Amino acid sequence: MLTSLLSLSLLLAAPSPKEAPKGKEESVEGKWIVVAVQGPKKDLNGETIFEFTKDTITIYEPQRTEKPVTYKIDWSKKPAEIDITVSPDLVLRGIIERKGEELKLCFGRVGKEERPQKFESNEDKVMFITFKLKKEEK
Repeated sequence: MLTSLLSLSLLLAAPSPKEAPKGKEESVEGKWIVVAVQGPKKDLNGETIFEFTKDTITIYEPQRTEKPVTYKIDWSKKPAEIDITVSPDLVLRGIIERKGEELKLCFGRVGKEERPQKFESNEDKVMFITFKLKKEEK
């Protein structure tokens, strides 16, 4: 009986097990090469690179470099939602998905469109861009 009471008291005094970690957020940090574009702006090509840092995106094209814009991703949504802030009065609402070395990004081009629900373009308003991860040269 003493052993049972001792075991019970140890069990009750033991710290509770930690919660299992929730789904890990997928990082998109790095340089991504444009491999396909559907939508209004089709002149992006394999020479166009989007560089994602923790909270900014910079677009590098052969003739110019855009100033960084900020972004936030909500990985809890299915599909994950991304908001790209171009300026205080222009936020592009979109969806994003990473599978290994492939990244899909779909967003309303003007910022006034509703957030896309599927990875598909609308020739007038919705951009759908597919990227591959740029390997860092050693």
